Amino acid sequence: MTWADLSAGARAEVDARLARRQVIHAIKAVRDDFDNSPGRERPGLRAAVDLVEARRQLLGIPVS
Repeated sequence: MTWADLSAGARAEVDARLARRQVIHAIKAVRDDFDNSPGRERPGLRAAVDLVEARRQLLGIPVS
């Protein structure tokens, strides 16, 4: 799973959640995006966590 696999809305929500340091909600947004898209299999929790963590690091948001 890559950042490009997410819808534009999910990418915006993940960035907004990370900006507010709501990591759990960001992970949920990733998984919900797949749940709301017919024909796409929901990623495992580890894959969602890895994607959100990579994005957090890219944006330079510190761990609190």
